[in-house]
Amino acid sequence: FSDEQQTEKNEGNTLLRVRSTERISEKLPNLFGKRQKQGIIETDIALDVSQVSATRNTPSDENNTTQDSSGKEPVQEQLEGHWWIKTQVGNREIRAFYDTGASRTTMNSIAVQFARQCERKITPIRGRMTQCANGSMSIVTAYVELPFTIGGITRDIRVDLMPDLWTDCVVGSNFIKTFQVRHNPIANQCVIGLNNIPVPIEFVPVGSTSAPKISAAGLGEMTQREREQLGRLLDEILQPKTGPLSHTNLIEHSIHIKEGTKPIKQRYYSVSEKLKEELHQQVKDLLENDIIETSSSGWSSPIVMVKKGNDKYRMCIDFRKVNAISEPDAYPLPYMDSILRKLAKAKHISTLDLSSAYHQINLDKNSRPITAFTVPGLGLYQYKRMPFGLSYTGATFQRLIDMIVTPELEPYAFAYLDDIIIATESFDEHVRVLKEILTRLDKANLTVNREKSTFGRSEVRYLGVLVNRDGIKPDPSRVEPILNFPVPKTLKQLRRFLGMSSWYRKFLKDYATLAEPLTKLTSSKVKYIWTSEQQDAFTKIKTLMAEVPLLNCPNFSEKFTVQTDASDTGLGAVLLQTINGEERVLELASRVLSPAERNYTVTERECLGVIWAVRKFRQYIEGYEFTVVTDHASLRWLCNLRNPTGRLSRWALELQGHTYKLEHRKGSLNHVPDALSRIYEEDEEEITTLSLMSNSEDTWYLSTYEKVSKDPSDYPDWNIRGGQMYKFRPNNEDKNLADDDERKWKLVVQREQRPVVLRECHEEPTAAHLGREKTYDRLAERYFWPKMYTDVADYVRKCKTCQQIKVEQRAKKGLMGHRVIPRPWHTVAADVAEPFPRSNSGFEYMLIFEDLFSKWVECIPIRQANGKTILKYLRERIVLRYGPPMILQTDNGTEFRNTLIDDYLKETNIGHFFNPGYYPQVNPVERTNRTYKTMIKAYVDDNHREWDEKLPEITFAYNTAKQSSTGMSPAELIYGRQPEQQGSFRREVELEAQDQEQDEAVQAWKIHLDKLPEKHETAAENMKKANEKQAKYYNANRRITDFKVGEKV
Repeated sequence: FSDEQQTEKNEGNTLLRVRSTERISEKLPNLFGKRQKQGIIETDIALDVSQVSATRNTPSDENNTTQDSSGKEPVQEQLEGHWWIKTQVGNREIRAFYDTGASRTTMNSIAVQFARQCERKITPIRGRMTQCANGSMSIVTAYVELPFTIGGITRDIRVDLMPDLWTDCVVGSNFIKTFQVRHNPIANQCVIGLNNIPVPIEFVPVGSTSAPKISAAGLGEMTQREREQLGRLLDEILQPKTGPLSHTNLIEHSIHIKEGTKPIKQRYYSVSEKLKEELHQQVKDLLENDIIETSSSGWSSPIVMVKKGNDKYRMCIDFRKVNAISEPDAYPLPYMDSILRKLAKAKHISTLDLSSAYHQINLDKNSRPITAFTVPGLGLYQYKRMPFGLSYTGATFQRLIDMIVTPELEPYAFAYLDDIIIATESFDEHVRVLKEILTRLDKANLTVNREKSTFGRSEVRYLGVLVNRDGIKPDPSRVEPILNFPVPKTLKQLRRFLGMSSWYRKFLKDYATLAEPLTKLTSSKVKYIWTSEQQDAFTKIKTLMAEVPLLNCPNFSEKFTVQTDASDTGLGAVLLQTINGEERVLELASRVLSPAERNYTVTERECLGVIWAVRKFRQYIEGYEFTVVTDHASLRWLCNLRNPTGRLSRWALELQGHTYKLEHRKGSLNHVPDALSRIYEEDEEEITTLSLMSNSEDTWYLSTYEKVSKDPSDYPDWNIRGGQMYKFRPNNEDKNLADDDERKWKLVVQREQRPVVLRECHEEPTAAHLGREKTYDRLAERYFWPKMYTDVADYVRKCKTCQQIKVEQRAKKGLMGHRVIPRPWHTVAADVAEPFPRSNSGFEYMLIFEDLFSKWVECIPIRQANGKTILKYLRERIVLRYGPPMILQTDNGTEFRNTLIDDYLKETNIGHFFNPGYYPQVNPVERTNRTYKTMIKAYVDDNHREWDEKLPEITFAYNTAKQSSTGMSPAELIYGRQPEQQGSFRREVELEAQDQEQDEAVQAWKIHLDKLPEKHETAAENMKKANEKQAKYYNANRRITDFKVGEKV
């Protein structure tokens, strides 16, 4: 040994302290409390001097100093590794990492389970950062005093809880000092206390791929002899079988239909010739295996060909209508707590899989006709064996297993879904029970699939626990989505996390205090800056949230609830139960969507989320009735889907075997699944709302405000009242207003508040995502700041919604004509926009009337597009409100071209002009339709059945928007005034009340009305100029074409 050596006395034994170096590899655990220098970890190892000296002087050791092929000395290689020790916490043994350099004993989330079992209190602490050996920082979120037992001695040890610890337990200096541990590495043991009680300890070399061999509680590994013995047993009993699939005579499956139900006969789904060939071949195979037979039943269910991952197809029967009228089977499933107790004691576990298990059970003769199905080109067939897809088949399978696994074998074997599990404490006992069960299965004429069965499993996950060589402990995957929840980078993400965590607040002590550093960031007065204070609170809340599911065990006498949600990037799900009126979380799950899945429609993604959650929690909910809670009507749509194909058929048929109820919950109340599904969302730019009382950093605003405050007379175009600054800036349409008219004074907006105002004038439903010109005109009516038009143009250009829903404007060929319209309501254009999804109110179409002079629009959602409906709203919305127009312009659809409409227009002397065929662009309302659809898209989220709910606000937005062709808004041309937008920012911040006398207000209104004809003349002139301007660009690089009567165009 060439390293620095130092001797010291310790209880009469001469010890040699050897300082060795171990290089950090990628696999080196995150140890803390060690000294690190340039990738080298220094570790103190205490050795018995006499043993080291004796070892060095032996010839064998001298020979071992030669280098091997790797260039290392074997003696040196022996010193590079880690030590593991077996200890007991409470009544359970665990394998712990023995780390003399660790300053304290630490556990991951398994400490929560130990604390619960030992009835010890967990004390949260302000997150303390601890440096690990590799330089990374981990946080300690709580501590607990746990009883450790080693060498027959029990002591309480303080354990720090570190959620991301790489192993279950690391015992450090407080453990070593409390038990007075002295390590003898040559003998691979430690001695405990003054009585020198020996305790085995195992050394695992660095780079070793083998696990430590300490036989703690948990699954054991078979030796070569045991594997050979097991192989001989399987070869003896599991002989390959040939011929048709066997079936048992121990039990038959019966389908009990609700009384009074008549046979249901459904039409078969048509398939292509290629699929028909595959279908006929599979039917032939089923006949040869005696699984189906020809039928003359009055029942018939359709066939669905489901594509599998290997591009092959599997024949499935759509039994959804049969399941809906089937009586439930209340046969009890195994008591799960007893299964967990068996798993906890198991050292050896095997699982047996039956080949096509359901097809090995006969169907009773009275039930066979109910399973009849039609095969195109072959006729009607029915099942002789229990088919897949029927409800309550799990109960029949459980009956069969209970007949085979009788009470004398019950302590060692049980059914787990569609597998048989054998769990024993000794290998000899395992062989005996396995042989007995295999023999009974053979006598029952049941076939075991040896390839899919497993023998001597090294790990089992079941009902929220993980059983492996370390024993039984909470499955960390239950809370993995919470522990991996990313640090919120935007205010939106922070609010999402707080929404999820507040749902847990009844389980989290002092939640309000813990969350205070986070909640203060949501204030509009605080700038979003993430500091160590927020990080500590975030980590601590995550840890406490992760403890909640670990403290809850499933109660199989209560119903389960599955909550799901899907976002653009991920899926989220929560399994819970309501016990004593309180929701208790059992497990959480989330996953990212694949690139292909991100291309699914919103409905398909929501369906995928439900299917994935049912698969994920299958071990809990299979065989039980459960509730599915989702914020989308996807599952109801999927279950009622006619003739499903592709992945939809797979999903629909997969749900056939489950008994569940659907419950819709608004997305705003579905906090936890929604947050889990959005973990994987890319960072988005977040706009922070600020109040007017916040401290502004806008130097221009502050300096201007100060100047105007000091010398108001020097700035006559500026005014300060109520703490707000205003700018005198009349628009062109304001030139006829009095100088003191408030509409000429615009509220000056600080830089921090401009996003709020821009959002109000562009994104709100009453602004409806119109273009930059209309957005700027709306903004300029009430607000001002420098370079406002540039900011508006930039805001609209970067608007994500506008980019997604708006179409590119492209000019068409041909010269543009000129339309002369002398006054409002002279010419009215009408059109029906379709198709729309059937709304919650039953509407499927949108009827639009537009006055071509003022551009005023009347928009009505309708259920049917026919002459009767069109006539009703033409009378009520146009003729009886504004008088009969001179001209009604429509397309050639039958809803407009019919006797009802023609007779009414003749009675009222209204001319009816039709658009040329195949050229709808002639009708100006077609452009309005496109604008409306764009605005509707901006406010339709996941539920497209709500498209009609925002029509009044959208119509207001359109009728109050300034039109480029008239220079005014439709409302101003019709009523002589511009209506104020509801919820206006200006109205909210202005404190001074309007104090005008009634007669002055009436007089001012008369002036407005007197100027209305002048506005009409101005609008007509503006439309003429706009038409000339449009024609100039429209007709560029185009030629004039003269058409003759009768010429095809």
